[in-house]
Amino acid sequence: MKIILFILLLTIDTTAIVAQQTKPSTNKPIIQKTKVPTVRATIANMVTGTYSVAAIKILVDSNLVITDEKGKRYSFAKCSFLYKRKMTYTDENTGEKRVTWEYLNKELRNNEQLDTFWRTTIKQDLKKDEALIFEKILVDSGKGYMLTTQGIILTAQ
Repeated sequence: MKIILFILLLTIDTTAIVAQQTKPSTNKPIIQKTKVPTVRATIANMVTGTYSVAAIKILVDSNLVITDEKGKRYSFAKCSFLYKRKMTYTDENTGEKRVTWEYLNKELRNNEQLDTFWRTTIKQDLKKDEALIFEKILVDSGKGYMLTTQGIILTAQ
C-alpha cells in the first residue's frame, strides 16, 4: 500500500512538472516579403546635371518620367517644382546693381506637366546658372503604397 501511494505521489508530481514545461510554438507569423522597386526620375532621359540653356528650353516641354530598374513606368502622385532664377536689383544704400536668387514654386500632382504659362516663361527668361528643380517626388507603386525617388536638378550653363 505504501508503495502504491509512493508511486501515485511520484506520478502526480511528475505530471505537474511536465505540465508546467511549455514547448515553443512552431507556428511562425506569416510575413509577406515584397521587393520594393528602386525608381528614378528623368526628363527626356536626362538626369541631374548641367546642360546648355537651349537644351533645357527644349526639355521643359517634356514630362517627368518615373521608371524602375526593369524599365516599368510609374505615375507620380506629387512633385514640387522650383524655378531658381537670377534677379537683379539696385542696392538702395550704394546704388550698385546686385544679383539675388528668386525661387518660384509649383506643386505638380498626378503626372501633371508644367502648364503653358510656366513653360513659356522659362523659355523666354532662362539664363546661365539658373536651374529647374524637381524634388520631393512621391511615386504611386500601384500596389497600395508610395515610393520616393531622388529629385532632378537641371542647371543651365
